[in-house]
Amino acid sequence: EGAATVSGPVAGGQIEGLRAPLRLAAGFSPNGAVNVSQTGGCAPLRFARLSLPTVTFDEQSALSFCPEGGMLAQIAPDGGLRGEFSLGPLALTGAQGETPATVSLSGLRGAWGGTTAGPTLTLEAEALAYGLAFSPERIVTTTAERVTALVFLGAAWGMEGAFSGVRIDDPAGTVDISGGQGEWAATPEGDTVRFQLAGAEALLQDRAPAGTDPARFTPRFNPLRLTAMAGSLLNGLEEATGGVALAAGDRRVGT
Repeated sequence: EGAATVSGPVAGGQIEGLRAPLRLAAGFSPNGAVNVSQTGGCAPLRFARLSLPTVTFDEQSALSFCPEGGMLAQIAPDGGLRGEFSLGPLALTGAQGETPATVSLSGLRGAWGGTTAGPTLTLEAEALAYGLAFSPERIVTTTAERVTALVFLGAAWGMEGAFSGVRIDDPAGTVDISGGQGEWAATPEGDTVRFQLAGAEALLQDRAPAGTDPARFTPRFNPLRLTAMAGSLLNGLEEATGGVALAAGDRRVGT
């Protein structure tokens, strides 16, 4: 029992001063599995700093860390791992380069998997929002209804997952982007991380200029659907492919 403070690498970045006042208890199941439990319900979790490949977050208010049924993890006789937990709600502030950044989500669910030799962590976030404040008047917000991730925590770490219900709101933008969905992955490459996008699509619609009566606005183009989008990002966009079709009828109009 006590408050553990941990610092170390995480997902291509670094976490500093992770603090969790855990009250742990260990026991055995009839099949010989080791059960590690958190007694006393949920525990407040804090960190001093979280640095990821493209963004850094500062210390935040405590997050509520709740192992499912109080069991933090179960280790089977063959080394298999299992256990579920929830975390949140979450609200972080930091910076992407010199640009102030925020991230929030209503809740995060996680599940341990794999083995002690090659553990995995499955994550599912709901109502995710990521904001970049380029100026007081221009805060670009990307929201997603759902984002999933499968994190490989072995010597060769990596992540892959999916997203849905993505919308990008830019006060200075001239188009609306919504209905985004697809798959993503992140893998280490040298001292940085390669991000990949696959099978993505989104709806693109013209936006009426600020102050314009929507009833008097004539869109410059018909709603379009971006289809089969794929791309690779490593220190800047390396390649991108995809198609463009009319949202009504799905007639292809470009690539």
